[in-house]
Amino acid sequence: METGTRMRTATERKESRNDGPFAAAKRFFRRLRRGTRNALLGLFSLTPQFERVRIEQEVVEDICGLAAGSAPKEMIAFLTGSVKREAGQRVLVIDGLYIKAYQADENSTHFTTNDLPADNVYGTVHSHPGYSNRPSDADRQLFNKYGWFHLIVCRPYTRASIATYNKYGEPITGIEF
Repeated sequence: METGTRMRTATERKESRNDGPFAAAKRFFRRLRRGTRNALLGLFSLTPQFERVRIEQEVVEDICGLAAGSAPKEMIAFLTGSVKREAGQRVLVIDGLYIKAYQADENSTHFTTNDLPADNVYGTVHSHPGYSNRPSDADRQLFNKYGWFHLIVCRPYTRASIATYNKYGEPITGIEF
C-alpha cells in the first residue's frame, strides 16, 4: 500500500454508496442490467437446457412421409417441442414440425426466416433424395444457425435412415425415437 492511502472500511463504502440523490436509482438499474444480462445469457445459452431428447413417433412418421412425398426433391422442416420434467430430468420432447414455404430441387432447399417461431424451434430436419444422410457443408451452415440438433433422412425414408447431428454437424446418439 502506498504512503498516504488507506483502505476504506465497510461502513465508509456503504455510506459512499448512498451518496447522491440518484443512488437508489443507480443501484436499481445496475441490478436490472445484471438480471437482464443473465436472462439473455440463459436464453441464448451455448448449452442446451435439457438432458435428453425424445421425438414422438407421429413426428417420425410425418418426417418419413414428407420426405418420400417430396422425392426426388429435398424437403425441410423445423423441429418444435417443449422441455418437460420426467423422472427428475429435463426432457426435450419434439412433438411437432413447423413447415414453412420453401423452394427445393434435388440438391438443396431455400427458405426465408422472417416468420420462424422463436420460442420452440429446437432444430431442423431435411431430406436427401439419395442414399446418404451425411451433411454437406451447406447443411453444416444451416445446423449452426437453427437449434441444437438436426436430422437428415435419406432413401428409403424410414426411421432407420434418419441420422442425427449436433449444431456443428457432428453425429450424435442418444436421441429417443
